[in-house]
Amino acid sequence: LQENVKFYLYTRSKPANYLQLYLNDPANLQQSGFDLHSETKFIIHGFANSVEGVVVQSIKKSYLDKGWFNIIVVDWSDLSMPPYYNTAVTNIESVGNYVSQMIEYLIMQG
Repeated sequence: LQENVKFYLYTRSKPANYLQLYLNDPANLQQSGFDLHSETKFIIHGFANSVEGVVVQSIKKSYLDKGWFNIIVVDWSDLSMPPYYNTAVTNIESVGNYVSQMIEYLIMQG
């Protein structure tokens, strides 16, 4: 699942450039620009979409225009592209569990 679900961090200081976060990698998190004192928002695209989609990019931009947030965009496009809707549905629970592991990891970091 790790190779198919990716976490991209955007911050107000780097709104156009992301840094990929890795689960259980404290060195990566420290070097990423993730701010333990800022609120964190997760954006997860839907079926037949991607992190580059208009909706995801618009939500990301709106948050970063309004304040200092850690924006983590979850890319599961490898598992959610047409015409494989049934496959995407089958993968939703695994993707959700993997996202929850990242959330738990971030909570444990600070």
